[in-house]
Amino acid sequence: MALVNLVAPILAYAAFGILALGLAHRFVLPLSRLAAIALLLLPLAFTGRALLTGRVYAPIDLPYQAHPLAALKDDYGVRFHNPAFSDVYCLNIPWKKATRISWSRGELPLWNPFLFAGDIHAAAAQTTPYEPLFLASLLLPMHVSLTFLAAMTFLLAGLSMYLYCRDLGCRDAASLFGAAAWMFGSFLVFWLEWVITASTLWFPLVLLGVRRTIHHRSPRSVFLLTAAFSMTLLSGHPESLFHIVVLGIAYALFELALLRPKLPELIRTALAGIAAGAIALLLCAIYLLPILEALPQTFEHWFRQVVVRNDRPLPMSESLAALRINFVPFIHGSPDAEQPDPPPSIPSHSSAYPGSLLFAPALYGLIRTRWKGRWLLTGFLLFGWLAGAQAPVVTTILGRIPLFDIAINNRLVFAALFALAALAALGVEAWLERGRPVAMPLLLISSSVLFAIATAVLWPAMRAELSARYLTAESVKLILPPLLCGLALLPARGRAIGAAVLLVLLVAQRTAEMGSYYPTLPARMFYPPIPGFEAFPRGDDPYRIVGHEFTFIPNTATMYELEDARGYTAMTFRRHADLFPLWSVPQAVWFNRVDDLSRPFLSFLNVRYAITRPGAGITAGWRVVLSNEAMTLLENTRALPRAFVPQRVRINQPPEDVIRQMSAAIDFGERAWIDHPTGGGPADEIDNGPGTVSIRTASLRERRLDVEMKGEGWVVVSEANWKGWRAYRENRRIPIRFANHAYIGFHLPAGRHRVRLVYFPSSFRAGAIISLLTATGLTAYGISRRMRLA
Repeated sequence: MALVNLVAPILAYAAFGILALGLAHRFVLPLSRLAAIALLLLPLAFTGRALLTGRVYAPIDLPYQAHPLAALKDDYGVRFHNPAFSDVYCLNIPWKKATRISWSRGELPLWNPFLFAGDIHAAAAQTTPYEPLFLASLLLPMHVSLTFLAAMTFLLAGLSMYLYCRDLGCRDAASLFGAAAWMFGSFLVFWLEWVITASTLWFPLVLLGVRRTIHHRSPRSVFLLTAAFSMTLLSGHPESLFHIVVLGIAYALFELALLRPKLPELIRTALAGIAAGAIALLLCAIYLLPILEALPQTFEHWFRQVVVRNDRPLPMSESLAALRINFVPFIHGSPDAEQPDPPPSIPSHSSAYPGSLLFAPALYGLIRTRWKGRWLLTGFLLFGWLAGAQAPVVTTILGRIPLFDIAINNRLVFAALFALAALAALGVEAWLERGRPVAMPLLLISSSVLFAIATAVLWPAMRAELSARYLTAESVKLILPPLLCGLALLPARGRAIGAAVLLVLLVAQRTAEMGSYYPTLPARMFYPPIPGFEAFPRGDDPYRIVGHEFTFIPNTATMYELEDARGYTAMTFRRHADLFPLWSVPQAVWFNRVDDLSRPFLSFLNVRYAITRPGAGITAGWRVVLSNEAMTLLENTRALPRAFVPQRVRINQPPEDVIRQMSAAIDFGERAWIDHPTGGGPADEIDNGPGTVSIRTASLRERRLDVEMKGEGWVVVSEANWKGWRAYRENRRIPIRFANHAYIGFHLPAGRHRVRLVYFPSSFRAGAIISLLTATGLTAYGISRRMRLA
């Protein structure tokens, strides 16, 4: 196994990296052997240690902050690295695990039973179940697959930027410089193991597709743009896709303004671009349609439409501070090294900082390059900086435009990073082609002086929050590289050598500044066995657990294939969230914390076990199963089964009354609330059943029930009633209603019944058909075109 962990990720990275480079070489533009090798090696500056030693390039240390894993941290030598990655360890990694479980069992990744009362999976967007790179990672053990994904993400980012710069006419050296600047920019590094970088990395390829479609308008150009759109879509962050599409349209308008085509040509070009977008949407319908169906059901959709206002800029002082981190990135410290207490309100991901070495070549590119598109890049630069800083005017205008008004627009700072990288590549190209030999060295030395002045001016304010040792080390990384590079280039006779020096020093600088931003950790730390977990029963009878207070942080349970009633996700079922106060404490942008184990709603949610701190007190209605140095495991003696027949039901109650009445309920086995029952009628309370239910788990998204009803009545199932659940009695579909405001209820006549509950949304079926037909049509077109050209 150790040999597999060591060799498999290396072979996978080499194989899929060469495949990506080969596809680019075959279908986009030829790559020199030297450029291909450089692109393949560049990501190793950040991920090489993990990739070559079978370690994990991910924040798998953070789960050890809470019990029960906290009891094991000394055994595994855990030292906490970067607390900024809370989402990665309790959201992104568990999502990958849930998707991996689905595919490994031969199931469609539609339903996630491991959080809340069950939750949507593929429709949650950021789970990326169909993204090609993630599917490739399934060939590896999960812990090393994270390292493989990180390395490939860097490679694809660099390749995307390299291809764009080459299309602008830059030679290999200049294009590689731009590629390194883009892939190692602070924005992409910070969001590396979220889906934001996975989506944003394709931005240069989207612009390349736009450029090719405008200037050549061949089927290959349209397919390139379609591929870029599709990869951005499948990478799992629709908000980034929206930003990319808007910037792509601005880029297209600028290119068309320069080209000034006649009206028929303009119409044909516009139709080609629209066709590329439409084909991408159709090709990804299997992914998109379930998201569109789920979105209106979410708390986040309601919150951003009704509560949040995105047209409120930061105060000018905070906006200026946010702008400064684009030049002096350590002005407020760094979460992986040193930060003031409390931490700053200016987030690290607001920075488009690409390394101080980049500013001199970017300025040279702005001044010396002949391509008029440099002015658009300058516009992207200024716009990205201002949007990232949530500056007045820009923020206000964006916040009043449809779709922008519900988006997090400070992430548009990636446009500034892209512009700097592209301008720098153009600057290196102009210097290599016809620039004065001393121009670039002098600019680099001058920029070093300016950074030194800026650091000196800001030093007193920074010193009030940060140590002199930290500031000195970071100042050296900021000031020294452009100075050394400038001095190295002054006597150089060969500019090709100078370009190589620029690239090597840029990679060295960014590695020193952010190469350890993500930790490289031993594989044995990856969610090891927890003493006592063998007490959890394994079988078809479903049950849920909770962690008490901050014990067993969600969604850690997914890693152990346990169903946790708590959760944290980007798309929360609004009806379920309405009931959080009945049993938990919602936390801002995190999970719903369970402080009081005596709340009756926990029993309704089929919470049979609770994990508490070692030596914690016992709550009435719970018994101790075991207690060790890692945890105390409690069993709920009052837990209701996943499906049951309540004694009485209240029907046709207004939703606000239902929640109010439920908050006062003591026994949810005694009474249930049914919304919109068959036949309608006035509000009423009636006897129900009685009846008994036996339930078993047939798959992640299917439950099978054997029901015996002595009288007609309602069966209640504590699964979140997202659209897409279907109930079949003896293979005939029966209606599903909302029970207890957010869960599944269905009516049965007296007698014995076999009921099958399955989550299979019609949006998925429609999307799958559309995607299959589109893929078939594209394949047929490609074959027929090849035959005609043969």
